[in-house]
Amino acid sequence: MKRKCFIILGVLFVIYANGSAQVKQYAVEVSAEVRSSPPQLYFSWPKDPYAKEYIIFRKLKNEKEWGPVFASLEGSESSFTDSQVQPGQAFEYGFYKTSSHQRQIIQVENQKSLKFHIRDSWSDGICCNHGFGKYEIKGNNGVYTNGGVFGKEETKIFTVYGGSGGVTDDIVIDIQLDVFAGETTWTLTDIESNEVIASGGPYEGAKYGHVFAGIEYPAIEQRGTLVLVIEQSISINLPVEVNRLINDMICDGWRVRPMVVNRRDKVLDIKNSIIDLKNQYPDLEAVFLLGHVPVPYSGNVMSAHTDHRGAYPADLYYGELDGEWTDQTVYNKSAIRMANFNSPGDGKFDQTYLPSDVDLQVGRVDLNNLPVFHEGEIELTRRYLKKNHDYRNGKIQIARRGLVRNNLGEMLGMAVGAIGLRNFASLFGSSNVIEGEYFSTMVNASYSWSQGCGGGSYTSCGGIGSSSNFASKMVRSTFTMLYGSYFGDWDNKDNFLRAPLASEPSMLAAVWAGAPAWHIHHMALGETLGYVTRLSQNNSTLYAPSDRVRQIHVALMGDPSLRLHVVKPPSNLIAGSSGHTIHLDWLPSEDDIVGYHVYRADSLMGKFIRLNSSIITQTEYNDYVGDNEAYTYMVRAVKLETSGGGSYYNLSQGILDSATSSISLIEHEVKTSIDCFPNPMEESMEISVFIPKNTFTNIDLLDLHGKIIKKVYSGKLSHGTTSFKLNKSDQTGNALAAGIYVVRLMTQYNKPVLKRIQIIR
Repeated sequence: MKRKCFIILGVLFVIYANGSAQVKQYAVEVSAEVRSSPPQLYFSWPKDPYAKEYIIFRKLKNEKEWGPVFASLEGSESSFTDSQVQPGQAFEYGFYKTSSHQRQIIQVENQKSLKFHIRDSWSDGICCNHGFGKYEIKGNNGVYTNGGVFGKEETKIFTVYGGSGGVTDDIVIDIQLDVFAGETTWTLTDIESNEVIASGGPYEGAKYGHVFAGIEYPAIEQRGTLVLVIEQSISINLPVEVNRLINDMICDGWRVRPMVVNRRDKVLDIKNSIIDLKNQYPDLEAVFLLGHVPVPYSGNVMSAHTDHRGAYPADLYYGELDGEWTDQTVYNKSAIRMANFNSPGDGKFDQTYLPSDVDLQVGRVDLNNLPVFHEGEIELTRRYLKKNHDYRNGKIQIARRGLVRNNLGEMLGMAVGAIGLRNFASLFGSSNVIEGEYFSTMVNASYSWSQGCGGGSYTSCGGIGSSSNFASKMVRSTFTMLYGSYFGDWDNKDNFLRAPLASEPSMLAAVWAGAPAWHIHHMALGETLGYVTRLSQNNSTLYAPSDRVRQIHVALMGDPSLRLHVVKPPSNLIAGSSGHTIHLDWLPSEDDIVGYHVYRADSLMGKFIRLNSSIITQTEYNDYVGDNEAYTYMVRAVKLETSGGGSYYNLSQGILDSATSSISLIEHEVKTSIDCFPNPMEESMEISVFIPKNTFTNIDLLDLHGKIIKKVYSGKLSHGTTSFKLNKSDQTGNALAAGIYVVRLMTQYNKPVLKRIQIIR
């Protein structure tokens, strides 16, 4: 089949004689169900009348290779049962109808001289723009020859020598194909007789599906440390919303370290600060770029369009901590957009491919320069953070299903629409993945994940729509994959990849999926957007070939800490102290849960440690602590979640309160204490403080960064209990926004006592 490309008004349209049915053949839409007595994982997928066989692989989550074949099935099959799995376990499975890895073994006499000739019909070899293809020919005595970068064709000559005393040698020809498998053919010829003794190709493109599946897989309670890099104008104008975001991420198992930067700062300085934090916090796992944080540019990316080649935005630079990034060699000023120009010493890096694996999960929410929306950057960011908060707390209801709209056909094996089909099936099951129009479908119904593919410009996607559609329509999806030319280079006016984040009512993330393919199946068992982003960025051949793998442009537009499944949290946690006992009670979650976990930390920014050894079914808990110890407590609901990956224990957002034990066993005297009621407060609350002796006292209301929002009292107090009234206004009389605050009591004789409070609307 020939590719025919037409450039019309700067937009690349690719004409293919392929329909939806052929694209579906590139995906094994596999999902898992849990069976009990005995425990089993039952996998199923739609029947494919053209499938010849299914080869199944299985591996542990963090293993880097698939290993030997786990099972093989006839092509007529549409289900498989794994009985070698127990509750608490999960495995990653690969289901392949055809593979990108080809192997042929032939027996050849020793001392034979052979000629290996490989040909690519499109004249771009099998490495590296369209996948890290390669070939290797080896025998018992080692590797005879290898390669992958060769343009149209390449010939290698070698002599077989299988070791001393051997009459023959087993020649193994291994070929890892690029995404356009149909372009590759090869022959192996006996030079003496000119006889072709082996040949291969053209091949079918890889047709596969992946699923991360388990039975009652344990909840991920500790996510690690996340650095929230906040552009200064966002920090100044949205302090309440940023504090709420920090609180929400803490309540989802993250330790958060805010970092405020200026949009004129150097990317190298910001990265060095992230590296410093990694040295300070070895569990640093993620970077969330909030606002127009300086954008790293890198590479000499070879777009299909001659006016779009050069340096692209490279946010993964902030997450790749130990590779070498240079600015010495690339010179390309052919692009229509000056931002893509790259020359030595201009602050844009040379690397087109990752110098080493990305270490940290990275995501960006940047709503700068979107005039197609009526609101400006600050208000659009406020909107995003409100959506983010509501989603995390179960206030946005989105149906668990996927939508695919593909206008690009098969594309000689790229089959971009298959990315959505295989991924969404692994999350929701194939019956919950539909193909339909993008905007018009989601105006009337909601979809957790959506995909749209078509010829593109910076602000549009052919057959899908434009950035103005995101501004004018209510788009009822949470996460979306988009693919088309130009807009994957996202740092420009009204960009189509950034526009979904500014839309209403629910869109929270967008990725440019197709060059390369994305792999999001781990979200079925509770992993984050950041996790699957890093997995997709680092992939080379583990998940089959893909266009532009490991190139520097692969990025997440959205909050990297977000997850697919939301559990409604409990509410109204009250921590009361009586001697050495801290009594916790709360209102139950409205979700279908199995119970609760209770956590304790030295402070809100500290590490929360679970106190209960098994799930608590009641809505109260007693903690026994030492002398005058101050703690912050968190309670999270636990749900046994089911998905396309089987089942796992899922946690809600946490709810928080703090308390201080009030007895010293050594001095037998009551120490300074503070209590606030009602907490949470709607209009006002009473702050009661106890001090053991007359002293000068300060009582302040702080935000989560420690900034004083309001002085409640400053002066001398007599010993005993004194009460003060706190209303919903700050120091200047402006109304306080809903959120989390801290009341701080400071005296001359005791350490500061902190009490966390919540203001609700």
